[in-house]
Amino acid sequence: MTDHGENMDGQLLQVATERHGSGVFVRAGGEVDMNTVTTFRRALDEACEAAKPPLRVVADLTKVTFLSSAGLTALLDAHHRCREQGTPLRVAVTHHTVRRALEITGVDQILDLHED
Repeated sequence: MTDHGENMDGQLLQVATERHGSGVFVRAGGEVDMNTVTTFRRALDEACEAAKPPLRVVADLTKVTFLSSAGLTALLDAHHRCREQGTPLRVAVTHHTVRRALEITGVDQILDLHED
C-alpha cells in the first residue's frame, strides 16, 4: 500500500493505493485540483502500472468532495492507459459535486462509474 498526501493553500488530498482481490485500488479523499492533481495522477499511474490483466484499477472517489478539470483529465488519461493494456478502470463516485462534474463534461459517458 502506498500513501500519498499533499497540503497546499489549506487544501488537503489524501490518496492511498493498495492491491487486494481482483484489483488495484486508488482511494482518494479531499479535493482534486491544480494544487493536488500531481499526487492523484501519480497514484493512478502506479495503479495502472501494477494492474496487469486480469486485474482491474478502481479509482475510489467516494470521499472526494471536489474534482477539477485537471482531475478529470487525470482520470481520462488513466482510462486510456488502462484500456491500451487491457485493464478495466472502474470509478466509484458518490458525492453529488463530483458526479455533476463528470456528467456536465460528458466524462460519465466514457468512464465506468459506480456508486460503490
